[in-house]
Amino acid sequence: MNEHIDDELIDEVDDCELFADQRQYIEFMATLKLLGCTKVQVEFSGGGDSGEIHEAQAWGNGVPIDLTKHTMQYTHSVEVWSADSRSVESVTEELSLAEILKKLCEDALEETELDWYNNDGGRGCFYVDYRQDPPRLRLEVETYYTTSDSHDFDY
Repeated sequence: MNEHIDDELIDEVDDCELFADQRQYIEFMATLKLLGCTKVQVEFSGGGDSGEIHEAQAWGNGVPIDLTKHTMQYTHSVEVWSADSRSVESVTEELSLAEILKKLCEDALEETELDWYNNDGGRGCFYVDYRQDPPRLRLEVETYYTTSDSHDFDY
């Protein structure tokens, strides 16, 4: 945990509901900034009955940055199944920034309840929107669907 994150900074930054701990969100965004990231994204796509969240990618002024080499403590929920029940537990573990981005993307997609991976499927991108000040996490989803038009003619 970055000890330089004070309570005043936490009060100034909007909450991010994807993080269980607001300090982790601020540390995550600050770490990306310290690494020089100017573009950070995770793309996803699916169809039929499966989908894939692709690898996280980051660049600093056009130069790739390997987010798998940088880690931090991350608290998230996991489902625990037993023979007759399911529960949700909070787990804190050391993960790479790339793994965190993929988990955040998965959580954001789950919250939307959009069916981006079945039938005609869909695609999209989870990214850090550096156009905003301060930068924010953003999810864009396209869902595909087939339409049909019926035409009846009497002669």
